[in-house]
Amino acid sequence: RTQEVALLRNWPGADTDGFIFFGQGYSGDYSATNVYWLGFGTGARRFTSRSAAPLADARVVVTHLKTIVYDAKRLYQDTFRPSDATFDHWFAEALLNGQSATVTLAADAVSPAQDAVFEIVLYGKSDTPGVNPDHCTRVQLNAGPSADFLYEGQEVFTGRVVFSATALRTINRFDLTQVLQPGVSDDYAYLKQCALTYTRNLRPEDNALLFDGQPGACNYRIGGWPADVSLLVCDIADPVNPVQLTDF
Repeated sequence: RTQEVALLRNWPGADTDGFIFFGQGYSGDYSATNVYWLGFGTGARRFTSRSAAPLADARVVVTHLKTIVYDAKRLYQDTFRPSDATFDHWFAEALLNGQSATVTLAADAVSPAQDAVFEIVLYGKSDTPGVNPDHCTRVQLNAGPSADFLYEGQEVFTGRVVFSATALRTINRFDLTQVLQPGVSDDYAYLKQCALTYTRNLRPEDNALLFDGQPGACNYRIGGWPADVSLLVCDIADPVNPVQLTDF
């Protein structure tokens, strides 16, 4: 995005010469691709470093919050509210009474002691005069617990439900069904996006782990690494200028 990113030229334990940098994922309206250019010269930006030795009397953190978002751009509806410039007219799913849509979201290393959160963004398409609210989207998790979201007309709706993380599996099926309200003959809506947030144990995913730190003085304990692994730990609060952490 038109700015130089810092490089790290090798690190202790690396078995080959080379360099690495931190790249942020990108998902725009027209592309899901970032382009990086490699050049040569003097004064190149490099990683800085600082000590991350364990702190005395700091609380030990063994979990983090993880959010999985489903926001596929599968349906383009330029005739729906065509003069509304607040969104891009892309939707993930069409929801019509009598039919169901299914979203699957993966969850691993779940800590069942903390509740999970499901969030959803919906747009009503149909509008039944005299009935308020005229939309009802029922979301059911893994053929078990369910929640109804009620909303009105051709408006955006954001819903949120908290539930026990014990209901989560490795692959979670969320079934979305439009439930007819009294006086409504057809209920039509769009799913913009949905998200699952849960408490996850601090364990690597494909030999890496990305997580948010917590306020205050904390020691982080991460399990599940191979005994002989050479770890690179960085603070990426400033993603174009990562700080390499040492003494961990």
